[in-house]
Amino acid sequence: MIYKLSIWQYWINIICTILFLILSIIWFITDCNRIEPLVVLFGGLAGLSALIWPKPNYSSQRLKGRGSFNYSSNNGQFEIGQGEMSFTTKWSKASEVSIYLYNDPENIEKIAIAKNVFNFSEIRNPDCFDFSSRAITLQENEIAILVNKQGFYCVLRIVDVKDNTRSDDRDELTIEWVINPEKQKDFS
Repeated sequence: MIYKLSIWQYWINIICTILFLILSIIWFITDCNRIEPLVVLFGGLAGLSALIWPKPNYSSQRLKGRGSFNYSSNNGQFEIGQGEMSFTTKWSKASEVSIYLYNDPENIEKIAIAKNVFNFSEIRNPDCFDFSSRAITLQENEIAILVNKQGFYCVLRIVDVKDNTRSDDRDELTIEWVINPEKQKDFS
């Protein structure tokens, strides 16, 4: 799991790194016969770049949203929601138009495909679907239903699947989801 700094830790690191860079420039100007100030300056730049360099994000705390991620990284996991309404989804490669979804993560109770359903609002009673499988294969535009261990329901749609072993330049999955915050089953 990628370590994330709190906002105040992040800004303290930024401020200290900038002060470090300013002081190394002053040192270089006042003592230009030595190479140590340049070494310190480049060390500070490396530290600053590590703080601002984009890092992969394998989660979204939103209850409703859309996200894209590399399903071949992070053990195929992408987390949506937060707290009791958290769903850790686990994925693996199937093809350029389909993908496998698993109920393996600790916080997932069961998963199902919403067969012949094309909009989240059509799902009024998800218990009528088949939740008996550990893994399901979803095609693009199909909807899955997930239930977490706390009894919350989530519906998600496969928007796009990219597969680098076929015609795409990367492995990437784009999904849309809605988590019902009231532990309700009706998404209409």
